[in-house]
Amino acid sequence: MKKRKALITKSYKRKKRYFKIFHYIINRLFISVLRLDFKRVFYCACCLLSGTFLFSQNTAETKKVVSILKEIRIVQNNDEEKALNLLNEALVYEKKLPDSLLIKLYDTAGELYLFREIYDQALNYYHSELLLQKKIKSTDQYITLKNIGNVYYNVGKDSMAKKYWTEAIAGYKKYGFPKIYILYNNLAILEEKAENYDAVKKIYGDALASSTKMNDHKGKIMAYQNLGIVSFKQKEFKEALNFFFHAKKIAAQFNEYDDLAGLFYNLGCVHYNFPVKNKDSAEYYMKQSFLLSKKYHYLAIQKSSSEALIQQYEDERKYERANFYLHHLAKLNEEELNRATDKQISRVEFKYKQMLKQEVLISDQKTKKWIYFISFFILIAGCIILFLIYKLQKIKLIKTGLENQLLLKKLDERNREITKKSIEVLHTNEILDVTKRKLTDLKEMPGSKPQITSILNEIKTSQKVLNLEEFEKIFTDTHKDFYKKLIELYPHLSRTDLKLSAFLRLNLSTKDISAITGQSQNSINIARHRLRKKLNLKEDENIINYLIRM
Repeated sequence: MKKRKALITKSYKRKKRYFKIFHYIINRLFISVLRLDFKRVFYCACCLLSGTFLFSQNTAETKKVVSILKEIRIVQNNDEEKALNLLNEALVYEKKLPDSLLIKLYDTAGELYLFREIYDQALNYYHSELLLQKKIKSTDQYITLKNIGNVYYNVGKDSMAKKYWTEAIAGYKKYGFPKIYILYNNLAILEEKAENYDAVKKIYGDALASSTKMNDHKGKIMAYQNLGIVSFKQKEFKEALNFFFHAKKIAAQFNEYDDLAGLFYNLGCVHYNFPVKNKDSAEYYMKQSFLLSKKYHYLAIQKSSSEALIQQYEDERKYERANFYLHHLAKLNEEELNRATDKQISRVEFKYKQMLKQEVLISDQKTKKWIYFISFFILIAGCIILFLIYKLQKIKLIKTGLENQLLLKKLDERNREITKKSIEVLHTNEILDVTKRKLTDLKEMPGSKPQITSILNEIKTSQKVLNLEEFEKIFTDTHKDFYKKLIELYPHLSRTDLKLSAFLRLNLSTKDISAITGQSQNSINIARHRLRKKLNLKEDENIINYLIRM
């Protein structure tokens, strides 16, 4: 009931989420129509149609799998081959199913493969089922734990079987699951293998107490019967009879004929194995077991009771009666052998088909691997090509950058050359203008020799004088933002500092600056040292490089 409620709640939440999405899209569609926003109308309509299609497709797939699972339940006992084909058909939709339905699918797959004795496949599906059940916190996980324990027991891994059965018992007790006696019986079988009869009796005692508490008559019958079998093995015959009679009484009350047939057989065995054999009681119970098992087609008990009666009649030399049961036993053995042969042939055929499918699957996987490998190779090759293109483009950019730097360097050199030559031209023109004026004045004056000498001397000295205003104009035209940046950074610089900075920016030496300004080299060096301090330069920092970078 708890699981059913959880699944209904989950389904309701999923449907509610879908409804909210559709409601939002329809709402946006209606608003877009009112606003005449046809582009959005088209978009919303597409979303609505695609969502409706996906929802309907998902619902159809779910219904189809539910239908397939129902059909498997109908045919699995009579037609294993058809059941497995249906299972493979359902597994196609494995990735598209909700967890609740996927759990049922995995449970069915585990059950079919367990019945087919293909234990590795059964384990895979049961473990997948268990993971999903733990994810949604389903109490049915304890039933799956029991099934996993059964598989491990069948493959001979008793320790693993015990681990899962013990965990399952804890869940069965906690949630009051029926048929807990089966788990107790399984654990007792493991202990019985090791001949730990005291431990076996304790387990069956716990099973009896649990079944009595839950009022589970099947559990009580099995517990009493198993306790009787253990007592019989320990040769405690009276105790065994007591347990068997308790079980027989409950089985008769609830018409559990399969249990009654087994109990009659056990009672016959006890009476026949007493120190003083009670042959009449043994014969009576064995005949009752045989007749009941024959009536309800309990083949295993028919065989056991027939074998016991044959042995008893042979011991008593009643060969005619023994012969009757011997013929019946031979017939049963032949039928059993035919069934076992058919089952074995069917199992071999199935394994062969599975092997063929596996080979096809491996072949497909190899093909996919090659496709992935080729795709990966193409991708890597593409990446390498793109990387090379990128590197070539980067080299081109670096080359272009270097060319631009070279051009800038040449331009800078030309600017310095132009500036220097402009200064020289201005200086020369200034000298010539002054000389021209004085020579003009000299024409009109007698006794001009001293004046001419004076003019020559003046020409000689005035070669070191420069019109600084004209220089600043030329420099500003060539290096437009230099003064502006310098004043912004160092507003305390004097006019002389700015001019010296301009000369240094042109990469002129102290000697060149001295020649242009008419100042001594020592004065220039002192001014240069003061400028370094005002610029806050470190001792290892070059003032010319600093000014050029500005």
